[in-house]
Amino acid sequence: MRAAGENFIRAIYSKSGRGFLRPLHLSHKYRNEFGYQEPDSPSFRAGHAVKRKRLDAFSRRDQASRERLLDRAFTVSKEGSLAGGGIWVGPEFSRFDEPGNLQLKAVECLAAAAEAKASTEAKAKAEAEAQAQVEHILTKHEAVVERARRFKEDKERRLKEAEQHRLFAIEQRQLQAVEDLKLEEFVILTTYNLLQKVNVNIYPGVLTSLAQSEEGKVKFASHTANKKGLHAQPNAGQVVRALIRRDIGPLMQPKGSHELEGVIQGARSSAAAVLQQADHPDQHFSQIDSSNPPCVARKDIDTNTSEHDFPPVLRKHLVRRLLASSVPVTVLDTKFDTNDLEVVYSDFPSARDLLHLKTGDVQDAKALSGVMTSDVDGVIHLAAVSRAQWCSEDRAECSDVNENGTDAVLHALRDLNRLDQGRRWFLLASSRSIHDAQAFLATKDESERISASNAYLVAERILDTHIQSNKEDASAGQLYATALRLPNIYGDVSDHVDRLIPNLFAHALSHQMIQVVEGQQNIDMLYIDDCIDAFILAIKDLDKRSQDWAVLASRTYFNILDVAAGKDDVPVTYLVDRILRLTRSKSPIRYIPRSSSDILVSNVPEYEGTKGSAPRLTELKDTVSIDDGLLRLTRSYLERTEQSLADQIHSTCSQPARSITDTDLLKLDDCSVHITVEVQGQSELLRNKDLGAFMVNQDIPPRPMRTFAKRRESDGKTVFRILGYAADSGKNSRWLGVTLPITNGGVFEGEMPGVLMKDVGASNTLVDWELAVNPEQGTVHLLLAGTEYQLRGPVMPRGMITLVSREMDIWPFRITPVCCKATTPWPFADEDPIDFMVEYQKDSTERPFLASPKKALCSRLKSARAKTKQDLATLSVETLTEPRFNEKLIPRRWVNAEAPPCSNMCSLPTVCIDTGDCQCVLSSCPAILPRNASTHVNTLSDASVVSPQTVVNDVKVRNPLAEMVNGSSWRSIIRPQALAIIDAGVVPRIHVGPLAPRDQQWRKNDTDGININRLKPTDCFSADASMELTLSSMSVPAEESDYTFVPMYQGRPGENDRFERAYEFNLANTPRFNPHRVIVPFTHDWGVCLVFDWHVWGIHGKKGRDSEKLEPYTRWTTAWSTMGDLNSPCYRPAQDVVIPPRGCASSQLFEAFGNISNVRPSRDRRVLVTFKGNLWGTGSIMRQKIMCERIDERGITNLPGRRLITTHPVSAVWDNYGERPSYAAMLNDTIFCVHAMGIAGWAPRLIDAIYAGCIPVVIGHTTQFPFYDMIDWGKISISIETSEIHRLEEILVTRYTIEDVERLQANIILIRDAFVYPLDDVSSETLMDKMFHKRGPLFFALYSTQMRMLTKWPAHAVYDKP
Repeated sequence: MRAAGENFIRAIYSKSGRGFLRPLHLSHKYRNEFGYQEPDSPSFRAGHAVKRKRLDAFSRRDQASRERLLDRAFTVSKEGSLAGGGIWVGPEFSRFDEPGNLQLKAVECLAAAAEAKASTEAKAKAEAEAQAQVEHILTKHEAVVERARRFKEDKERRLKEAEQHRLFAIEQRQLQAVEDLKLEEFVILTTYNLLQKVNVNIYPGVLTSLAQSEEGKVKFASHTANKKGLHAQPNAGQVVRALIRRDIGPLMQPKGSHELEGVIQGARSSAAAVLQQADHPDQHFSQIDSSNPPCVARKDIDTNTSEHDFPPVLRKHLVRRLLASSVPVTVLDTKFDTNDLEVVYSDFPSARDLLHLKTGDVQDAKALSGVMTSDVDGVIHLAAVSRAQWCSEDRAECSDVNENGTDAVLHALRDLNRLDQGRRWFLLASSRSIHDAQAFLATKDESERISASNAYLVAERILDTHIQSNKEDASAGQLYATALRLPNIYGDVSDHVDRLIPNLFAHALSHQMIQVVEGQQNIDMLYIDDCIDAFILAIKDLDKRSQDWAVLASRTYFNILDVAAGKDDVPVTYLVDRILRLTRSKSPIRYIPRSSSDILVSNVPEYEGTKGSAPRLTELKDTVSIDDGLLRLTRSYLERTEQSLADQIHSTCSQPARSITDTDLLKLDDCSVHITVEVQGQSELLRNKDLGAFMVNQDIPPRPMRTFAKRRESDGKTVFRILGYAADSGKNSRWLGVTLPITNGGVFEGEMPGVLMKDVGASNTLVDWELAVNPEQGTVHLLLAGTEYQLRGPVMPRGMITLVSREMDIWPFRITPVCCKATTPWPFADEDPIDFMVEYQKDSTERPFLASPKKALCSRLKSARAKTKQDLATLSVETLTEPRFNEKLIPRRWVNAEAPPCSNMCSLPTVCIDTGDCQCVLSSCPAILPRNASTHVNTLSDASVVSPQTVVNDVKVRNPLAEMVNGSSWRSIIRPQALAIIDAGVVPRIHVGPLAPRDQQWRKNDTDGININRLKPTDCFSADASMELTLSSMSVPAEESDYTFVPMYQGRPGENDRFERAYEFNLANTPRFNPHRVIVPFTHDWGVCLVFDWHVWGIHGKKGRDSEKLEPYTRWTTAWSTMGDLNSPCYRPAQDVVIPPRGCASSQLFEAFGNISNVRPSRDRRVLVTFKGNLWGTGSIMRQKIMCERIDERGITNLPGRRLITTHPVSAVWDNYGERPSYAAMLNDTIFCVHAMGIAGWAPRLIDAIYAGCIPVVIGHTTQFPFYDMIDWGKISISIETSEIHRLEEILVTRYTIEDVERLQANIILIRDAFVYPLDDVSSETLMDKMFHKRGPLFFALYSTQMRMLTKWPAHAVYDKP
C-alpha cells in the first residue's frame, strides 16, 4: 500500500570518489579521507603525531611532482581520452575484486594517458638505444621495489605495534589504508617519472626479452594501428603494467575498493571533466579508441523511489546522469519496474555492474543498515508525500513518509558517522511552495499541520533538528546538508499525471476538458535536465565543504537554496496556449474563479512562483526555455503514444492464421447461437417465426437458436443440427432442414418450412448439416449432409432462402454462440457482429456482414497510429505559430460536437484512441484505489456515520465496512476537476419556469397532475418532479438567473405537447430567456429524442446521425437526462448531464439499507454475482450471454489463480433470488451485480445495487452513468469487455482481492446518497437536505451544470455544415 521512503537516493560515493566533481589534490586526501582522530591515550596521540609528521613530510616532498602528474595526465586525457559521445568503460575496469587489481587499475590509467599522448607516428629508434632505455628503467625499478619492500616491512611493524596496544579496529583499518596509499602512490609516481624518459614504442626484441623475464605471464597482442596495416608495438604503459603486475602486486594485500580507490584518482584526473561532459554533451572532446577506454572516477548511488511526488522522475534522471559517468548506483525501493530497468540496461550496458537494486523501505532499519555502509559519502533524499491532496487523504502515511522516513534516514546516517567518525553530506529535495506553507502554518495548531502544509516543510524541520543535534554531539561525526527548494519540474513523460504539465498534456492529447483556476498566476517552470544540473552543483558544493580540513572549519553546515530557471515566470494561460498549439488540441477550456482550494489546473495543487527569502542557486545558467522544453516534451509524448499504439496493434491484431479442427466444431454442441446471413454485404438474421418457418430479415435482436454437434460413425465427420425455437417453445419449434423431394430447384417461397420436431427421423427428412469454416473471415458454409446442396441466404433484402450447389464458393453465414456448455469458446465468439453494432456504431444504419468488434478495434488503432505519426512528422517550432480555434460558450458549436465517440483503451497512455474524426469521451478505467483515503474533513453526513460494530444474535461483532466508511472521504471518489468546482462553492442560479396556463390547471385539478411526483409500482419516471420540487425552493427571479428550468414530465400522457407549450410560454414571458441556458429534465428511455423504440437501431433509423433531427426545443438545451448512451444520437456528452432515475423500489431499499449497519460487508456475502432482467431491447443478446449457466459453486471455488477469498463459498445466481425471500435480501447477499443494456443503457436496478452496497459490473463502454463527469466510476464499479462475458466468474475471482472489493464497497456507501431521491410526502426542509445539502442528486446536477456554464468550446470561425 505505502511506498514510504521512496525517492531516497543514497550516494555511496567511495572515499576517493569525490574527485569526479572537481580536481583532487592527493596530498590533502590522505588526512581528509579517513577522518583520522587521536585516541584518548596520550601515548597513542604521541605515536600518531609522529606518523602524521612523516606523512606530511612525504606529502610536502612529493606535492609538486604529484600536481605535475595530475596536470600532465589531465592534459593528456583532454587531448586523447574523452569522447563527445560519452564515457567509454571496458569490462576490465568494472570490478576490483582480485588481489592487487586495484593497484593495477591505477597504473593502467596512467598507461592510458601515456598512450593517448604518444605520437601516432612513432619515429624509428635503434633497438640498442631502446634496449638501453628499458634496462635503465628496470634498474631504477628494482630500487623502487626495494623501497616498496621496506615500506611493507615498516607497515607490518606498525600494525604489530598497534595490535600490541589494542587499537580499535577502525584505527587499524585507517592506519593500514594510509600506509598502503603512501606505498602505492610512491611506486606509481616514481615509475611514472622514469617512464617519461621513454617517448617511443619499444621494439619487438625488447618486448620479447621482457616477456621472457615475466615467465610468459604477460602477453602483448598486436593490433592494427592505422589504415596502412602497420602493427603498433606495445608501448611504455604496457611495460609499466607488466612491472607492477610482477613486482608490486604481490606486496599489496587485497583491499575493498572504498579503502584504496583514492590512489587511482591521481591517474584519473580526467574525471574532473566527466560530469561536465555527461551534463553537456555538446562540448567537444577528441575521440578515443574504445579498445583502450579512459579511466573515470568511480562512485556509488543508492536510490529509493516513490509513488509520491518527484521520485520516479528525479531519481531516474539522476541515476541516468550518474551512470553516464560510470558511477555505481544503488537503488533502495519497495518495488521496481522491470520495463524501466530494461531501458536503463539497454542505454547503459555497464549498468548491469554499476546499478545495484535493493528492495526495502526507508523506515525499515534493517533495509537502511544494508545500504548505509562505510563507503557512503552522501545521501540524496527525495522521499516525501508532497501533495496536499494526498496528505489530506492519508494523514498517517503522510506523517510516516515525511517525518518518520526522513528521520530514519538521518538516524542511519548518524549511526554510520559514529562508527568511523565520518564526514558526510545530505541533500534534501524540497519545494519552493514551502514559502506559502510557512506563513500558513504559523497560525495553525499541530492537528492541522499535515493536511494544511506543503509536506516538504516537515522534512526540512527534521533535517534542521539533526544538524543542531550533530553540533552538540562530537561523536556523531560531521554532517553537511543542503535543502534544494525546487520549482515546478517538467520534461518527462513518466511524471505523475496529476502534476501540472503532465495533466495538461494528458487532457490536450485526448482533447479532453482543460480546467484553469484563475489562470493569470505566474509559475516558475524548470526543465528536468536543468533540475539535475542543480543537483550536481549542490553535490559539488557539499563535497567541497566536507573536505575542508581547516582548523576553524565547522563540523556541520545547513543551507537552503531556491532553484529557479533564471527566466521570467510564465502565466498558466501561457502554458495552456503553448501546449494546445503544440498538440493541435481541440480541448475545451473551463475557467473557474480562484477559491480557497488553491487549485491551478485540473485540481493540481502546484507551486505558483511565490518568491521566498531563501537565496537562489545562482550558478544555474543557460536553462532550457519554456517553449523549447514544451516542444521536446510534446515530441516525447507523441513518441510514447505512437509506440503504445504499435504495441497494442501487435498484441491485438497480429494473430497467426487459425486452422479449424473437429475439436473446434464440437464446441458448438448444445449451444444457444444466433446466425447472421450475408445479404448484399449487409447483415441480416436467420430466425424462426412464431409459426415455425425459417426466414431472413433485419429484425434485431434475434431469437436464439440451438445447435447440436456429433461425429458421424460412418465417416467420422462432424455434423450439426440447428433447432429454431418458436414463441411457444413447443409444437412449432422446428429443425433447420428439408423434406424430400427437393422441388422448385431448391428455391423456397419466402420462407423455409424446416422440419417439425415430431417428423425428425422420417426417411424423407434431412436435418443434418456439415460445416466448412473460412478462418480468415470467421464465416461458414452450411452443407446439407448427404446431398450436393448448400444453403444460401437471400440475394437481396426480403428475398428467398435457396439451396444451391455445394461447389459454389460462397461463405454466407456467421455463427455466434450465446451460451455453450463447452468450457473453451468457439474461436470466433469474440467477433459477434451484433456486439459491433452495439459498441462501435453511434448513428450509422449500416450493418456490415464481416464487421466485428475486434476488427473494428484494430482498424481504429491503426488509424490512430497513422495520425500520431503524422503529428510527429509535422511537429516543429513553427507549430507554435499555427492559429487556434475561436472559443464559444455554446457546446453545440464545439468542433467535435457532432463527431462519434472514440473508443477508449485503458492500457494506452492517453486512454482515447484518437483517429482524428471522433470525439474523445471520459472513461471509467479501473482506478488505483486510494492508499487509505482517510481524512479529517467531510467523511459522511452526520446521519450516515455508523458504529464500527454490528449486533448479530445479540452479540456485537466487528463491522469492517463501517470502519472503512467512517475512516474515508467522499471527496476521494470525485474526479479532480469536479472537486475544484465543488470547492469553489458556486452553483448556477436557477429560475423555475411555469407551465402554460392550461397545464397549470392540470397540475392542480387533474389526478395525474396532482400525483405527477409520486412513486408508482412500475414505470417510475418522477425524478424530474423531485428536481423541480427542490429547485422551486431555490428559484430566483428570471432577471437574476443563469438558467431557466422548464418542466417536461416525460413518460406521462401528453408529454410532448405539454413540453412545447411550456417552452413557448417561457420564451414569450420570461425576461432574458436564453435558449442556450435552458435546463429540461428527461426521464424516459431515449431522453431528448422524444421517441420510443425497443432498441437503438430503431432510434438510428428514426433520428439518424444528424442531431438537427432533434426537436428544435431540445437542440440547444442542457438536458438532465437519465439516458447516457454514447451509441445513440439522444445523448450529447459535452452538453447533457446524466441524472439517476427514481426507482420504484425506493421505499423497499430505504427500509432495508437506510441504516448502513444493515449493509452486509462483501466478505460475508454468499452470492458472487447475479442478474435478473427481461430478455429484450438492445442488450437482449448480452443478457442471454450473462445468464448462461457456466460454472457452479464448486467450480468457482476451484478456479485456478483465485484471489477473491470470502468467508463463505460463493455461487452465481441468475434470473431468480435463489433461497432468499426478497429482492432486497438478494442484493444484500451479493458481491457483484451485473448491469447490462436493456432497451437503453440505463436501468433503476443499477441504483438499487449501489444503495445496497452491491458492486456494479458494467459490460462494455457504451453508456455514461449518473454524474459521470463528477464521480469517478472506476472507484465504484468494475467493467469488463463484451468479449469477456463467457469468463465473467473467472474474472471476478482472479482480478480482484477481498481488499479491492471492500474498498469499492466502501466507496459506494460514501457516495450512494447521490443516486437516490427522497420518498413522497417529506417536508420541504427534508427534501432540500437530502437532495442538496447532503450531496443528493440535485447537488451533483447543479455542479455538473456549473461545469458546462464555465466552459469555452473551440469552434470554427465560420460555421459551415453541409
